[in-house]
Amino acid sequence: MAPPPPSRVSHPPHPPHSPAPTHNPQGHPAAYAIGTPTSTSRRTDRSVTLGHVACTGLLLDRTLLIPRSRVVPSTGESSMARLEPQDLSFAESAPFRADASITCPTSASAVFDVLKDHRRWVDWVGVGVTSVEPTSASEEGVGSTRTVTFLRVAKVEERFIAWEEPTLWAFTGTSFRPGILSKLVDRFQIEPLDEDNCRITYRMGADFPPLLRPFARIIIGQFARAANTALKRIRNEAVRRESQESG
Repeated sequence: MAPPPPSRVSHPPHPPHSPAPTHNPQGHPAAYAIGTPTSTSRRTDRSVTLGHVACTGLLLDRTLLIPRSRVVPSTGESSMARLEPQDLSFAESAPFRADASITCPTSASAVFDVLKDHRRWVDWVGVGVTSVEPTSASEEGVGSTRTVTFLRVAKVEERFIAWEEPTLWAFTGTSFRPGILSKLVDRFQIEPLDEDNCRITYRMGADFPPLLRPFARIIIGQFARAANTALKRIRNEAVRRESQESG
């Protein structure tokens, strides 16, 4: 709808049945990548949204787990936690990643038109999105900005770092409330398969404040489930719009 370098903070010991992450040659923990849940997941019968993640983070933020140095004033009732802006390469190098992919029976342009229609996200995207507002003079292109609100309490401010119609659309987070993230990049790649079909591939790259890293895999898993839901809604909206135009 929905703007995540490797960590140098050591991770806590892993339970006996949970394999510890491997390390790269520089000694940094390897990235955790979570994709589409398997059919054996015990949570496939539950709808997990970004709003649930945000509300969980809000509770953690209120217990002062987020360093106050990362919080900057906002015009709202609560404060925004500043994120460290990233370039597009962070989608590949992020220590924590969530992936989702889906085929769509429309052109790539139809999907891109849905993605860039900021204000209409609230009509179809779900995952707790209640407001999407462009905040820059130009609403399109690299450098443009917007603010996305979840369940009226969680909020992320985003700046676009890639805008190549109709195949690439990506942004980095610049601030987040609650402060559950320290870095964020969301990337959408739309690959034309033929004139009438395409594939949408989503990648979220993220990092977390040190005290939240023990919970990172749980949070990333919820983001991945929400991404799968969002991609289905993007596909449905692209199909609906293209059908209207052809009819």
